[in-house]
Amino acid sequence: SAGLARLAKWARTGVADYERARDELATDRSSRLSPYLHLGCLSARTVETDLSGLPSGESFVRQIAWRDFFHQVLAARPEAAWRDYRDRGDQWNADDGALEAWAAGQTGYPVVDAGMRQLAAEGFMHNRARMIVASFLTKDLYIDWRRGAAHFMALLLDGDVACNQLNWQWVAGTGTDPNPHRIFNPTTQGRRFDPGGGYVRRYVPELAALPAASIQDPDAAARKACGYPAPLVDHRAAIAGYRARRRGGPR
Repeated sequence: SAGLARLAKWARTGVADYERARDELATDRSSRLSPYLHLGCLSARTVETDLSGLPSGESFVRQIAWRDFFHQVLAARPEAAWRDYRDRGDQWNADDGALEAWAAGQTGYPVVDAGMRQLAAEGFMHNRARMIVASFLTKDLYIDWRRGAAHFMALLLDGDVACNQLNWQWVAGTGTDPNPHRIFNPTTQGRRFDPGGGYVRRYVPELAALPAASIQDPDAAARKACGYPAPLVDHRAAIAGYRARRRGGPR
């Protein structure tokens, strides 16, 4: 009954703005239907039926179709839960300290840390933030996507094996659409999808007093004053190293 009530409210007041605002981090236009779908309280067919014909309904239903697609992939290839759908021969970094900093929301990249802290606090993370933090782990830190997927599964209320593992592979570049050059610059993503800094302020309160112009990339003095860490890695240098690995250059 709770899932049906949430779906009815989303149909009345949420879905119409979904296409325009779905990536806005601060306003969080998420439906929050995913736990109900994961646990079987709602069916994908019910969601599709109730939203068909509504403004932005088709856009939202396409996301449900991706969910079905990943379930079909995993049914056909159950080993994809923990094995690369398309193995690129990655030799991942085994940096436990970097993994711990990422999991704790202490990377020094505000939008990454906001996403990880939202996950720890709520058992949920905005979809745009999920892509940003996954890209940071697998591209900037070059840490195995399976380690990130396991952390998500331990905390997510909607921790669906098919959707979680195969979306992680989509970001890592080892999945059904294997683009190893799909890279999310965390600072650029923060400025684009959280331009006012509301998402960062909500989950990284030590930065709350910073102005919008600097909150996604505080300078060293501001970081020190706020007690906020320096960036764990330099994004540009980390991605250059990642690309060198992909070309088979020095590791």
